[in-house]
Amino acid sequence: MLKQTINIAYSNQTTWICESTDPDGDTDCATPGTVLYTKDNAASTGDRTIHVCGDRIMSLDGHQDGPTDASPTGALVHEISHLAGSWCDHQYGEDVVLQRAQDNNPFAPMFAEAYRYYVMHWSDN
Repeated sequence: MLKQTINIAYSNQTTWICESTDPDGDTDCATPGTVLYTKDNAASTGDRTIHVCGDRIMSLDGHQDGPTDASPTGALVHEISHLAGSWCDHQYGEDVVLQRAQDNNPFAPMFAEAYRYYVMHWSDN
């Protein structure tokens, strides 16, 4: 799936839609803290759309804890991996990825957060 993620990242088939972060809106961008998102069924339907929530991505610095500990690049890797078929996450952050691996969770490699962690840290080793 990593190869598919890379192929999607370099393709010209990805669509970007900028959405309002109005809390009264009817998209996932209405949820505070949502920076980018893809539809849950995007991989199975071939939908290559990444929804961008205003300018929130600019608030990511890669040094925070919790769901916003990603950098802008890391957040993009996470969403692009969903387009390739990785699973949706209900927990975020590098600590979650490491805990899943430590627990020998057989599904750990299927989550988008694991792809973000791997891609952003592959050269650290």
